Amino acid sequence: MKYALHRHIIRDKNFTTKYLASLCCVVFAAAPLASLASQLGPADIEQALRCNDLAKWTQVMRDLGPWADQEVAAGRLVRTSLTQLRFSNKPIVDYVFPAPVKLLGQEATGFANSMGMLPAVTVFFMAAPAALRQVFERDGHAFQCKMVSELKGETCKASRPIPQDTVDPAWGNAKLQFVLNITTGEALLPPGVTMVACTVLPVEGNPFR
Repeated sequence: MKYALHRHIIRDKNFTTKYLASLCCVVFAAAPLASLASQLGPADIEQALRCNDLAKWTQVMRDLGPWADQEVAAGRLVRTSLTQLRFSNKPIVDYVFPAPVKLLGQEATGFANSMGMLPAVTVFFMAAPAALRQVFERDGHAFQCKMVSELKGETCKASRPIPQDTVDPAWGNAKLQFVLNITTGEALLPPGVTMVACTVLPVEGNPFR
């Protein structure tokens, strides 16, 4: 149970979370500081979650934690946990909107900057997974879904190669893809909550294997 989400969403013998984390650290450190954390907002999170803009995804992953902590200090966000599984000794901390916010046309209750042990733009919705899939399908994403007994729910995945000319050299010329996951399950999430996460993986990565 402890590693159920990690096993079923990101399982690949050719790819390690350590490699992705090291790539992300390089990219986030090299990213320009023109956009301050104070300028981030729900619209940026929504754009990064669409899984079609590497520059926006990188910016949001870099700024999301500092911006969220800033919003918590100002009383505009609450730090808590929306997920029930644990993947390491490090606590999983999610951020909850005091009042639901509309993202992708659906009611979003909170967000996080990880999916399991991977860096990801993650948003929690009070919405049916089918309604969320339709939003992304209109953007050209195609999903494969499967039931996962450990989660007592369903996880759907779509992937899309990232054009090489949009990949920052800080990624080391890696061939990358967006991976989008839409997950439900009473072992992981509160009733009625659907988790949507956009992460970046090498093209040779194979989630769900």
